[in-house]
Amino acid sequence: MRPSRIDAVRCVPSPQALAALSVYVIRDIPQLARAFDRVVDPLLDHTLSDPGFREHVRSRLLATGLKVGLAMWGYAGAADVRFDLELTMLGGAFTRLYDDLMDDTHRPGFDHRFATGVPDEDSELEALLIALLLTIASHLNRTNDDPVFAMVWRVHEWQVRSLRQRQGDIEDAEVAAITLGKGGWGVATLCALLRPGMPEKEQAVIVRLGGLLQLLDDHYDLTFDLAHATSTTATRRLYSFGDLVNEAAAVRRELRSHYAPGRDRRLAAVMAAMLVIVPSLRIRERLAKYPPASRRASGPQYGPRMLFLRRAHPIDVQGR
Repeated sequence: MRPSRIDAVRCVPSPQALAALSVYVIRDIPQLARAFDRVVDPLLDHTLSDPGFREHVRSRLLATGLKVGLAMWGYAGAADVRFDLELTMLGGAFTRLYDDLMDDTHRPGFDHRFATGVPDEDSELEALLIALLLTIASHLNRTNDDPVFAMVWRVHEWQVRSLRQRQGDIEDAEVAAITLGKGGWGVATLCALLRPGMPEKEQAVIVRLGGLLQLLDDHYDLTFDLAHATSTTATRRLYSFGDLVNEAAAVRRELRSHYAPGRDRRLAAVMAAMLVIVPSLRIRERLAKYPPASRRASGPQYGPRMLFLRRAHPIDVQGR
């Protein structure tokens, strides 16, 4: 279905919204970075022995932490809950490392090791992940019946299912279901770090938001996923830009309905800013099909998203 003109306009951030988002970024990123220094750096220092590799890991975890932090700050404003800088940066670092370990085909069996809580003794990165998880749990200080703990395992179930995306025979419907489930519950779990006892109704709202963000993220990772034969909603062309606009408009309506009027503006600005990047990525993709002769001679071009685990390092190479 083509997006209505009204929905399309609503999904384009106004100059005022973009200006406000710029203020948030300039003001808030230094605070997020300092929180990372306080709570994540000590864990890196304790678990990663090589200084050079430690700095590489740090830069990757920090980049994701800042991205997650800006979105979660928007959620905190919409939900009217206290924003915890340190818990947010721990959650962002955990998310990045967990995703990369799940995607690492050179060290199979991580999904089982994570489920049992027993990391590979030869992997400092898996030890770091467990340290992040335990630190998050101690910061939460909640009883075992809080929804966030069950949500973690729900995310893991979807992540395990996402391994099917490496198989060429996966159906389009399953690709879409995995994308929405993995992204939806991943974002909902991060938000639940800030919301003790998150109600099921709110979980449903945030799951839909997270599904949309994952659809957008698939476009950001398109070049990487094509190079590694991973089936995503972007590589399969399952959603047109019009579909994304329609979904963004529907998510915005749910946010405005669930939370107090006007409280979702910051979160909506982040969502809209992510949405408008997609057309530029598609233009870049079209141009990449007809590169200049100088680029054609240099071999395949890969996107900026490169898993740090792909860099062979003694602490994470089998047989060392």
